[in-house]
Amino acid sequence: MYWNDQKYNTCVFNSSSSYLDMGATNTADTDKTFSNLTFTNTNVEGMVNCGIRIFSMQDTRKITIDGFHVDSWNKLNQSAQESLFKAFTNADGAPVSIGNQSTDHKGLLLHNYTVGGTPIIKSGDNWSSTELGRLNFDAGLWDNWDATADGQATGDAPTLELSGINDGETAAKRDLPVSGKSNAASVRISVNDGDYSEVPVTSGAFSTTVNLPNVSNTVRVTAVGDNQVMTVKRYKVYAFGTLVGSLNDPKGDDNGPGSYVYPSDSAFNKGSFDLRTFSVYRDGGNIRFVTTVDGGITNAWGGNGMSTQRLNIYLGKVSSSKARSTAATTAELPGTNTFTEGAWRKAIVADGRNNGARYGSGVYEPGNEPSKSADVDLSVVQGNAIVASVPSDALTGIDLDNTGYQVSIFSSAEDSEGIGNVRPVFSKDCWDGLNSCPSFVHNYRFGGGLGNVADTPAHDSVTTDSNAIDIISGNQSQADLMSLKKQQVVLPFVTFAQQDTDNPGGEDGGNGTTPGGEGPGESPASQNASGTTDKHRPAQKVLASTGVSMASIIAVTMLLLAAGGISYSIHHKNEN
Repeated sequence: MYWNDQKYNTCVFNSSSSYLDMGATNTADTDKTFSNLTFTNTNVEGMVNCGIRIFSMQDTRKITIDGFHVDSWNKLNQSAQESLFKAFTNADGAPVSIGNQSTDHKGLLLHNYTVGGTPIIKSGDNWSSTELGRLNFDAGLWDNWDATADGQATGDAPTLELSGINDGETAAKRDLPVSGKSNAASVRISVNDGDYSEVPVTSGAFSTTVNLPNVSNTVRVTAVGDNQVMTVKRYKVYAFGTLVGSLNDPKGDDNGPGSYVYPSDSAFNKGSFDLRTFSVYRDGGNIRFVTTVDGGITNAWGGNGMSTQRLNIYLGKVSSSKARSTAATTAELPGTNTFTEGAWRKAIVADGRNNGARYGSGVYEPGNEPSKSADVDLSVVQGNAIVASVPSDALTGIDLDNTGYQVSIFSSAEDSEGIGNVRPVFSKDCWDGLNSCPSFVHNYRFGGGLGNVADTPAHDSVTTDSNAIDIISGNQSQADLMSLKKQQVVLPFVTFAQQDTDNPGGEDGGNGTTPGGEGPGESPASQNASGTTDKHRPAQKVLASTGVSMASIIAVTMLLLAAGGISYSIHHKNEN
């Protein structure tokens, strides 16, 4: 099996989500219990894409995988190889109950799980998602699973305390000082699962500097006692470069002119189109545009980091309030149904699904048929931050400190679904199934606009309403700018200086901050805005947490490879 993204049932051991809505997490039946299941001696010869995906949709007790041996992972990226363990809720939000493995031994046990002959141990340094074991189990289930092996080291674990590094932070620069205390003779530090660097411990203390080469970095610090027992701490640290400036946007305005409503399908989770912050960083030969949304980006359809969102960033000159009435309007990219107040010089598109399309991710030059002049490297970090990295020479001549920015988010379309890879927003009646509109509109299109489904290139009977779901509008009212009464939706450019002066307010006073939450599979974290800046105030990163029987969908996927196969046995007995 060769998938290029995370599926639900393509591993060796699978407990899939409901086929009725694969992305939904509220389909559990908490009145039922699944228990006492053991898999023994499972051997995978050759490469495989992933090991375990368990989406618990019933109360779960005593699941054991004993003797699971994988030769190697295939050549997909690490996120496609991750094992997952998640607890779902019922329709009322009540979570299923998972047995406690740490104290009661009634949860999920992986015993003698090996990859390439190396035992994967929870108390060791090789189990997590970016390490050999590829386990990305939900942080909230930490006490509900264990990974052990025959002959593993036992005894007291060494002490380990760290300072100068925090999980989920954004580092001020790429060289990060790290220090701490331990009663071990030395500690070892690895970045992004690379080679270890041994750091001596003197009088119980140590210090060093690590380099963070990527946007998203995993720093692992390990203390090993004389008895070979380990204490391991892992940190996710982000490095974007030197901050140029930031813009904020109020929470809860992901409704266009005030009337737009989300599609009903769970791939379009609420808040995932709600722009909160926009920041620009200089990073060597790259410029990084970092945009956060209020909800988690789930990437339900296996795009490059995201599937449903399409981000447009326009760079242009800001019109003064006196000149706005005479400023020439300029059409944004095709399919947006949107214009800018004055001319834009560059358009940056971040789209996770349409790299090969005419208007896929890239830097575009203005014109009757905008042309692509550079590629964009797209990544999604912390579950809700869209990072679009552009070569610096693609923006030659643009003063990033003082230029104006128009940031808009759209619903991403395949080539046949809308002009310019933008999905149209239909009327609320159409979204409700009236006016002979097909059922897919309610599930997969935004509603609240003006038009109905039409047999035209735009697939929309009215194109005066903007297809933007949310915009950054500075001190101007988004509802007024995007009013359905207008024949043209014309949006302003906003500068960092305007942001500092105007400070548009939202429910949290307009500073763009809300309490932190969790991205998929990651620890709660918030951006550290104390990094080096050119002259503008940074914006804090916004984070958001974002009736099928489990027994009927637990399965062992039989991967028969040329070199051999899998042997297994299943024991299922009633719980006493």
